[in-house]
Amino acid sequence: PQQSLLLPARASSGLPLTAISSDTGIVRVVGQELRVQGAGTAQLTLFQEGNNNFYPSDTVLVTLTVDKGNQQIVAQVPDMQYGKGPYPFSCSANSGLPVSLAITDPSVLEQHADSLYVRGAGTVALVVSQEGNALWKPAGPDTLFIIVRKGIQEMVFSGIEPKRFNDPPFLLDAQVTSGLELSFAVGDTSVAGIQNDWLQIRNVGETTLTAFNDGNELWEAVSLSQALIVEKGDQFIQAEYIDTLIYGCDPVSIQASASSGLPVFVSVADERIARFDPSLLSVLQAGETRIVFSQPGNGQWNPAETLSRELVVTKAQQSLVFSLPDTVPDEHQAYYADARASSGLPVHIASSDEQIVAVESDSIRILSPGEAILTLFQDGGQNFEPVEASWTIVVTRELSVPENGLSPLFVFPNPARHFVRIDPGGSSFSGGAVFLFSALGQCVRAWETDRFPVQLRLTDIPPGIYLLRVKTPATVATRKLVIEK
Repeated sequence: PQQSLLLPARASSGLPLTAISSDTGIVRVVGQELRVQGAGTAQLTLFQEGNNNFYPSDTVLVTLTVDKGNQQIVAQVPDMQYGKGPYPFSCSANSGLPVSLAITDPSVLEQHADSLYVRGAGTVALVVSQEGNALWKPAGPDTLFIIVRKGIQEMVFSGIEPKRFNDPPFLLDAQVTSGLELSFAVGDTSVAGIQNDWLQIRNVGETTLTAFNDGNELWEAVSLSQALIVEKGDQFIQAEYIDTLIYGCDPVSIQASASSGLPVFVSVADERIARFDPSLLSVLQAGETRIVFSQPGNGQWNPAETLSRELVVTKAQQSLVFSLPDTVPDEHQAYYADARASSGLPVHIASSDEQIVAVESDSIRILSPGEAILTLFQDGGQNFEPVEASWTIVVTRELSVPENGLSPLFVFPNPARHFVRIDPGGSSFSGGAVFLFSALGQCVRAWETDRFPVQLRLTDIPPGIYLLRVKTPATVATRKLVIEK
């Protein structure tokens, strides 16, 4: 190797020496220095020419042997791991000569140019050497043992937001850079369970959820955990809408359910209107209120939002039943009305003409001939609608009937269906009117006739109990007529 040395001699005079190399390829003289150029043996001729004060010196021959240089190989091996790289590799000899590299197991490590490529994990030997040249001795082979570590798997495990007890199963999502399959585990299996990477919630609580695999010959094991929080589920109530009820109706069943399957509690806002027994709603009086449905929840379910439905109980219709004559003689007699309402409430009676028919409490008294309309009514109340009926009473007095009078008066058939015939006892008289009154005193039909007997059509008149009144210039007669269909 090139290096500089001082001349191996000096003149006693202190004057500079002259040196001549026999082989400048081995050593070259530069001033008072020797510069080594190569390995081998060269002869140096040394002398001093003298000056005004000194004579020339004797010539001295010096043999100089230059040996080959010793090489040292320096390798910088990086810390290597599977899945990483390529890694830059530096290996050099102090001679500057190129170093040879051999890798014993290319399934673990390969070299390309100045880089090392990891192909596997394990221990591999790197053999380095330099064969030397004319100036340098060979170096090596030296063996370097390198451990290529298993790769570190990086995992992405999607965060899981707090779940609710009633949430459906969901697929767990996690990946690792190695591409290896992952398994999942739950710390507390009473809170949740896993099947085929699907997580099924079982209860309310907190636990840990871990994604992991055990690695293999190339990859280290990996594990990543996160918290799994299961909160109470939300539930809702479904309840049917309630039709308007009528006071006096039978108890009705009410259907309601909670999405949780827990029992629904039913109450009535105003228990004066209705009361809910274990399964039936009983009406107590007419009015409006609300049916309230609730579910307070439990260890797994939050309370449901309260639901209410409007309940309207209408007043019941009532009917009147009474027993009154339609035609009576004028004998100042009294009749018990026997009027009753289906509600059981008291019935009141009013007369259109108290001079003909007077009302005395629950009875009527006949006072004079004529016609009076009795109005029977019940005013209703908290639970019943008002009801009213009219009844016409004709009060007659004994008269001598002229030849053209209507005595007797025959009405047939009775009950009638399609027609009715009115016959004044076989005699024929002209001029008259026939009126048909309902049980409420309303005139539903009137006929004019030139003579009797007469036949009247009834096909368009509803069935029921009617009063048939016949008027002529001479008299008035009334008969009860029943129409059937």
